[in-house]
Amino acid sequence: MNINVTLFIQVFVFVALIVLIMRNAWPQFEKALDERADKISKGLADAERAAFKLKEADATIAQMTLDAKKKAREIIDRANKNATDIVEEARLSADQKAKQIIEEATFEIEANKVKVKDTLMQEVSSYAMLIVKKVLAKQLDKQLSESIIKKAIEEEVA
Repeated sequence: MNINVTLFIQVFVFVALIVLIMRNAWPQFEKALDERADKISKGLADAERAAFKLKEADATIAQMTLDAKKKAREIIDRANKNATDIVEEARLSADQKAKQIIEEATFEIEANKVKVKDTLMQEVSSYAMLIVKKVLAKQLDKQLSESIIKKAIEEEVA
């Protein structure tokens, strides 16, 4: 009988201990386990959100990189076009300036040509007048001499 009573007491103590544990300690264990499960599920959800945000950030970075490269290409193309336009404008300006200088030089040459021609004409005219004066003076002297001689001869003859 000793074994039965002892067994019965042990079973009774065991059941009482389980009931006490279920009433007092088990809710605390369950609460701790629930909190732990909540933390784990929250951590997993946060990790999933972070992974999703990381993928979004990677996609955004890739898109921003493409946009930046496209914008840089546009800026470079615009700069090249501007440089080409500036060179073309400079070339056209230089051509116009050269034409203007040539026109001015041509005009100046023509003006100088006219001046030189006028000066030469004046010099030639003055030389011609001088020559004509000298020739006329000599011819007048000759004619005068001849007329004086003729008069003298006529006077002598008469």
